[in-house]
Amino acid sequence: MINQTKVIFFLLAGLFAFLFLVFIYYLYAEKFNENAVMDNDYLDLQKPDQLAPEKSTQQNTNNNLNTKTNTSTNVGIFNKKTGTPEKQVFNISENKYTYPEARALCKAFGADLATLEQLMEAYRKGADWCNYGWLDGQLALYPTQKETWEKLQKNDDPEKRKACGNPGLNGGYFDNKDLRFGVSCYGVKPEPRPHEKIKHPLITDADAELHLMIDKFKQDIDNITVLPFNKDKWGAC
Repeated sequence: MINQTKVIFFLLAGLFAFLFLVFIYYLYAEKFNENAVMDNDYLDLQKPDQLAPEKSTQQNTNNNLNTKTNTSTNVGIFNKKTGTPEKQVFNISENKYTYPEARALCKAFGADLATLEQLMEAYRKGADWCNYGWLDGQLALYPTQKETWEKLQKNDDPEKRKACGNPGLNGGYFDNKDLRFGVSCYGVKPEPRPHEKIKHPLITDADAELHLMIDKFKQDIDNITVLPFNKDKWGAC
C-alpha cells in the first residue's frame, strides 16, 4: 500500500513538473515572438542591405533614378499650405553636389543638413522620394515606402523593380566625399515654384501601356460610334 502511494505521488509530481515546464515554454515562446515582431518593426529601417554602402557605381545609381522618372506621369499640382510652417526634411533633387557642398547648400535655404534620425522620422510620416541625398555624417540615403516598392514590383523589367531599392531607408555611408548626390536638408520647406508644382505619380509598365492606348483612342474619338440607348431615346436620362 505504501509503495502504491509512493508511485501515485511520483506520478502526480512528474505530471505537475511536466505541466510547469510546458507553461514556462509557452510563456517564453510568446515573449520571444513578441520581441521578434518589435525587432522586425525596427529593422524595417535598419536592414544591413539598406544602410550599408551601395555597391553600385554612381552611374548605375543615376540610371536607376532615371528609370523611375521615365515611368511617371503628370497628375494634379501641389497647393500652397496655410498655417504656421514647421521644420521638416526636404530633398534637393539634382545629383550634382559633393558632401562638402551639402551643408552650405542647406544653409542657402535657411536650413541645416538633415540627420539620419530626422530622415527616419520623415520616413515614418510617409517620406517617399527615389533620390539620394547627403545627410550629416557622410551618409547618402533616400526613403522608399512599401506602397511604392510594391507598385514597382509589378513591372516586367527587373531593373525597374529595384529602381528605388527596398522599403525603408536605402543607401549608407560613402567614404568618397566627392561623390555627387542630391541633398536632404532639415528646416522650413520653401513653397513650390511653378516648375515644382506638378505632381509626378509613379506608374508601372502596364499603366504606361494603358495611357498610350487611351491617347490613341482619344485621337480617333471622332471616328468611334456610340449607339443610342434604344430606338426612341439617346440616353437613359
